[in-house]
Amino acid sequence: MSIFAAARYARDVKLIVQGSTIDPRDKESFAEIMRTYANDKRIEFWPYSLKGAQWQQAIADMDAILMPYSAPRYRYQCSGMLFTALGSEKPVVTSDDLNPEVFQKYKVGATFKSGDMQELARCVEDFINTFDAKAALYSRELSRAAQDFAPENLVGQLLELANLKNAD
Repeated sequence: MSIFAAARYARDVKLIVQGSTIDPRDKESFAEIMRTYANDKRIEFWPYSLKGAQWQQAIADMDAILMPYSAPRYRYQCSGMLFTALGSEKPVVTSDDLNPEVFQKYKVGATFKSGDMQELARCVEDFINTFDAKAALYSRELSRAAQDFAPENLVGQLLELANLKNAD
């Protein structure tokens, strides 16, 4: 949060932080973060889980998704979130170790060097300040990625694999 709060933005911006904590230490840590940034009107906290239609509506209402986590314990969730963002055609900011092949093929947002907080700060500020100028590029690339990763393509690939196996 300190990275977001300290940056200078050329446009209005709001960060929504969704935190669904289970571990008591994580709950207290999240509560402390909420207290620290309670007066920053650019930051809104959602300290609860989002499920089903509520989750889908939240994604639909976002302009972009920031996933700064690169710790191995978060990779599964962030990878799932990345493909949720692609399917919803939302640009993302994430660490460079999260599905790097996606970012090599598609210009769907920005990445920063995993674990480098200065790089994260620069990346977030640059992403937000150039968002309007790159919106058309993101839209084209997100559409292309969403089409390539569409469920029907996965089914088609599975059928091809099944046919190859049956041909042997």
